[in-house]
Amino acid sequence: MLRHALEKGWPVAPALQANDGRTVVEAAGWLWALFPFLPGEPVDYKALPMKGVKGRLLARFHSDMADF
Repeated sequence: MLRHALEKGWPVAPALQANDGRTVVEAAGWLWALFPFLPGEPVDYKALPMKGVKGRLLARFHSDMADF
């Protein structure tokens, strides 16, 4: 799903691939995935002006992911 969102232009960090192409590996009885760091600053989503932005982004995300 993250790779699909990335292909649609969303700023996501899909899991890195192991040498064999897997994005999830088992080690010591646990499942692991490694994600790259995305630079930036968090946004104050509680601020009133952000509520409209957040709603529009959610609508766009749903639209972009409809063909997943």
